Amino acid sequence: MGYNREVMEKAAIATCALMVGGMERVLDLTVSYAKDRNAFGHPIGAFQAIQHRCADMLMALETSRFSTYQAAWKISQGIPASKEVAIAKYWVNQAYNRVVFSAHQVHGGIGFTEDHVLHWYTKRARAQGFSYGDANYHLGHLVEISRQSN
Repeated sequence: MGYNREVMEKAAIATCALMVGGMERVLDLTVSYAKDRNAFGHPIGAFQAIQHRCADMLMALETSRFSTYQAAWKISQGIPASKEVAIAKYWVNQAYNRVVFSAHQVHGGIGFTEDHVLHWYTKRARAQGFSYGDANYHLGHLVEISRQSN
């Protein structure tokens, strides 16, 4: 029994949208924590290393949002979007994992405890990353697309 490529692409982009929302929430939690948590007499958000991590998280979020919107727009217009879907799912999978990793670095040990919600986003990033094709699957699909166009 096969599957319908169009349905899988729509499901993959819907998953990307969920992941973008998760990344946005993780960034919000991290920035809020960095403003509130003090170390050495200052909020940790005042330290340049934390600011760089948060900036990298924001860039991962915004590029993920853009690639997801681009693919979703093409699908909504009835334009073939296999390439855009594969790019978005590949990118968003990678970006969500980077964002969660950085959030754990900023939060330290509290992010791994059941008392904090960050662990839930880490689990969701892993599960959603495998839904409708992981990063390697979509990278392979991009290779197939590029071979067909040559």
